Amino acid sequence: MLRKLCVLSSLFFVLALSARAQASRRFTFHYAFTVRNLPAGKKVRIWIPAAQSDAFQEVRIISAQGDLPLRKTTESKYGDQIYYAEANSAQPELHFDVEYDVTRHERLALGEAAPPAIAVSLSSTEKRQSLQPDVLVPVTGLARRSCGQGDSRQD
Repeated sequence: MLRKLCVLSSLFFVLALSARAQASRRFTFHYAFTVRNLPAGKKVRIWIPAAQSDAFQEVRIISAQGDLPLRKTTESKYGDQIYYAEANSAQPELHFDVEYDVTRHERLALGEAAPPAIAVSLSSTEKRQSLQPDVLVPVTGLARRSCGQGDSRQD
């Protein structure tokens, strides 16, 4: 009788864990945009972030296309994957589209609400790069419309 109880409880435990197994969902994601009002004959540089696979998602790039030829490269400062295009603009608008096949996996934590905190310290270079004011990040609490370099009009 005790043996049957142990077997049944073990079976129940395995079934309970499989019921909580990671659910996943698969979808196609389109990242598309248009750059408008390009000045004729001026150099245009376009950066497009590339989604990455990690422990919780698998990303496969189906296509990456645009009105300018795109090349996949690695951003030098942080090592992120990007698509890059550069040319003199001959058109007033440029269209780009990256299509992804993505499988996302549910994040489960058995027995704990959140992962334990990990102590992290920044090097002096990281502090200088990441924690200093930036022209695109307001530090005064007032948002500012970006109208070009040197334009400091506030809305």
